[in-house]
Amino acid sequence: MNGTAQFQKNKETTIYTKLHNIIDSETGEILSQESEEIKTKAKEPDFVKVYLNTVMTFQGIKNISSDFLICLCNYITYANDEKTQMRVIINKMIKDEMSIKLNIKINMIEKYIRKSVEAGILFKTEYRGTYIVNPFLFARGEWKNIKSLQKKFDFINGIWKYTKKFKTEEETEQEKKHGEYTN
Repeated sequence: MNGTAQFQKNKETTIYTKLHNIIDSETGEILSQESEEIKTKAKEPDFVKVYLNTVMTFQGIKNISSDFLICLCNYITYANDEKTQMRVIINKMIKDEMSIKLNIKINMIEKYIRKSVEAGILFKTEYRGTYIVNPFLFARGEWKNIKSLQKKFDFINGIWKYTKKFKTEEETEQEKKHGEYTN
């Protein structure tokens, strides 16, 4: 068995072995013993996926350091469900951390952030320093959630578009009141 076997997806592993003893009630002697293995399929471990081949094909991406993009992955939130968009908050503290990790100046971090927005890797939100992450290019979380999030993005004429805005519960209730609700 090689060292990577434990990471193989869909591999069946034994959780525990259950022993059944048949005992003579008069003597206490074990007459026979059976074992039953309880098994499960291994789950995919937590991960951050970076689709580098996809990233590198888009115009403008080549002007962003791959080291920056990989460092950025440390700050991306998980897609914990099918509606919660992956975000990254890049405030002064995060910029300082990235600057130290990458050994570059803050203004270069800011340049890479701008280029990431231009390239469709990140999308600005109404909150300062908070960006939505394009799940076709970077993903963190379970595949079923990422797949659902990808439905809200489109690649039109060589440009990534964030096509569906996530609505707060309050916005949804307001739309329902006014008969404008769409799912």
